[in-house]
Formats: sequence, C-alpha cells, structure tokens
Amino acid sequence: MRRDFLLVLAGLIAAVVVVAPLILWWASNQTVKSTEPVLAENELAVSDTAHSDTKARAPGVWDQALFAPPANLEETIETVEDALVEVWCGEDYSGTGWLIDTPHEPKIRPKQEPSDGELYEGLAVTAWHVVEDCTGSDEEMVVYRGQSTIPALLLTWQKKTDVALLSVQLKRPGLKIASEVPLGAWSMTAGYPLSEKPTPVFGSVIAKEEREIYTQMPIRPGHSGSPLVNSVGEAIGVVTSVPLDEESGEPYGWTISTSVVALCDKLLHCPAGGIEEPRD
Repeated sequence: MRRDFLLVLAGLIAAVVVVAPLILWWASNQTVKSTEPVLAENELAVSDTAHSDTKARAPGVWDQALFAPPANLEETIETVEDALVEVWCGEDYSGTGWLIDTPHEPKIRPKQEPSDGELYEGLAVTAWHVVEDCTGSDEEMVVYRGQSTIPALLLTWQKKTDVALLSVQLKRPGLKIASEVPLGAWSMTAGYPLSEKPTPVFGSVIAKEEREIYTQMPIRPGHSGSPLVNSVGEAIGVVTSVPLDEESGEPYGWTISTSVVALCDKLLHCPAGGIEEPRD
C-alpha cells in the first residue's frame, strides 16, 4: 500500500513538472496576444497625430476651416464690427478703420509724432486714400464710434500699398492678423458705406499677388479701409478698391485688398520673419 501511495505521489509530481510550464507558456502567450492590438492602436494614434501636425504645417496644405463659413457667423460679424471705427477726412469723404491686435510697434513719421510723446490706447488700420487729404492739408481727421467722436492721431501711411495707421482712444479687442490666404477661401468685410451702422458683405478669394488679395465681393464707397477677414476671424487684408467698367462706370463685382503683410513694409516694426510672431 505504501508502494501504491509513492507511485501516485510520483505521478502527481511528474504531472506538475510537465504541465506547469505548459500553463505558464499558454498564459504568457495569451497576454502577448491581448496587448498586441492595444499597442498597435496606440502606435496608430501617435502616427496619426504626428501626420496631422506635419500636414497642418506643410507648405500648400491649408486648414479646411478656411474654406467654409464660420460655425457661428453672427458671432464673427459681431467680433469684426466691434473693432470698427468710422474715419472722416474733411466733410465729403469717409471710410472705415479697424483696431488691430499686434505686438509690433508702429513706425511713426517724424512730423506725426504726438507733441506730448504719448499715444492713445488703440492702434487702427485704414486705407491711405481715406485720410489722403489730411496728410498734406488743413483738413481735420475725425474718427467716430457710433455717434461718439473718438480722439485720434494719424501716425503713418504708405501711398503705394494704400494703407495707413492711426492711434485712437478706444480700448476694445482688436483683430488678430494672418498672412496665409489660400485661393477659394471664405472671407468677409464690414464697413460704413450706408450709415452709422456697419454693413457686412461676403465673398471668396479668387486671386492673390504678393501684396494684393482679390475677392468676389460687392463693396461700395465707405467700405474703404475695412478689414478683410477669414472664417476664423483673423484679418488678412485691408479693403482698398473695386475695379470699375471703363464704359459704364459700374463695379465688376470683385474687390482688391492690400494684404496685411504690407503693413511690415513701412508701417510696423516687424521681425525678419514677417507680420506674424515666430511659431514654436
């Protein structure tokens, strides 16, 4: 009987010795299999993220949001209109100006330096031809916000690109600026062609040059100097003119705007990289 017991015990030991490694191997193999899909999924997510970042920064590859209207058009219009001022130079001609949000300091012409050396809180952009008569004559420039007169100074201008900078006593959020302008992008402007209430119009970018942007947009006198804004609320240009038919004198229905990049030519102290802050 003792012998039988020893045989059974030996059999159990042998079974443990043989079966245990098999169980451990099977369990280990199942763990590897269960983690493989998770690892693959994680690797794919990292790869997609890296590809997305690369794609967003690749030359010629644009953010698709620039081609569609804003998700909240009403909010975009309100943001733009909140940055606007009405600019008069004399009693017969007016245009639009807009507050700009930029870290770059203006280049002030020596004759335009304020006597006390202090500037107003806001920096505004307009078209040069809006304030042309105030640059070399006794015409007085007057800036309005609604029915209120806003103290303002003409700081500098550039006739070639038809842009000018004003210092205005108005503490409101300005429009951020962007230099990227893809063809076919959605755009809008708002200005004062009709009354003291801003009038928004919309269109798409149909052509562009180094310093000019062409949009299919029906502006009218009074829109001059208005901001050309993209679908994410950034100013990409300054509305300057609309071509007219030589025979009828009617507008063709498209608009010319000066790119905000031109502000770096003579109006702002920009870094070597251009109008925008260097990206990380």
